[in-house]
Formats: sequence, C-alpha cells, structure tokens
Amino acid sequence: MTLDETRLDFAGIYLLKKLDLAPEDGGMDLPLALPRELDVLDPVLEQLVLGGWVAMDRKKGKYLLTPSGVDRIGSLIEEAEHYIEEFDDEEAEVVVAEL
Repeated sequence: MTLDETRLDFAGIYLLKKLDLAPEDGGMDLPLALPRELDVLDPVLEQLVLGGWVAMDRKKGKYLLTPSGVDRIGSLIEEAEHYIEEFDDEEAEVVVAEL
C-alpha cells in the first residue's frame, strides 16, 4: 500500500466517524457540493462511495453513512478494542515489536 493510499484510508475512517456522530456530538454534515476549503476531501469521499460505506443523497443534498459504513466503523472499533485488550499491560517497545 502506498503512502497516498494509506492517507486516503485514514482520512476515510475519520470521515466515517464524523458522519456517524450527530453534529452536536462532534460529527458533521457533508454537503454534496463541498465548500472550496473541503475540496481536498473529494478523493476520500469518492473512495467511501465506491466502497459502499457512504451514499450521495441528492434529495437531502449531503453524504450519508450507509449500513455498510456503520458496520465498517463497528469492525474498526472491535479491532482497536482487541489490540487494547491484548497489549494494554505491555511496554510500547514490546507492542511495536509484536505488530
């Protein structure tokens, strides 16, 4: 995986979570016509739409999280919790060597 692909993946995870949360809880609504300052998100959103994790709701004029997107977030959280459980008592050097 290239550095650019890795960046897209991490940015996608971040956007999935932002779309999952209500705006009052730190989430955000992303309009289909992004403001100029958010143009850098276009490739990330394209990847999420193609992956089936986000849908373009033309009626509401915004991107929406799909059931697959919710499942993706859930699996990422489960994976993170697994690593926390497994390595919580280990020193950082041991964890890095193990991964």
